Amino acid sequence: MSELTGRFGDLSQLPVRVEVRRGEAGRDSIAVLTGLGLWGHPILGIFDSWGSENVPLEVTRRIARNRSSEVITTFGPNWFSLREELNAET
Repeated sequence: MSELTGRFGDLSQLPVRVEVRRGEAGRDSIAVLTGLGLWGHPILGIFDSWGSENVPLEVTRRIARNRSSEVITTFGPNWFSLREELNAET
């Protein structure tokens, strides 16, 4: 939190609600969003492959089907280099 407040100031003064939760994106996203009561409200889900997290399609699908929500998933060069041994024969 100190990193966020150091960069953005008092978080309660921002035009959005900031909640910091730690977990594994693929395993914990649905439970965190449910626990915060966010279904039915706009959600911007950003899943970045640089963190090397596997995110099941069902997680992205559920967020994307939530009204006024978006999901962004990046596949940068790091995703491929971290998995270069997969299908090495091709």
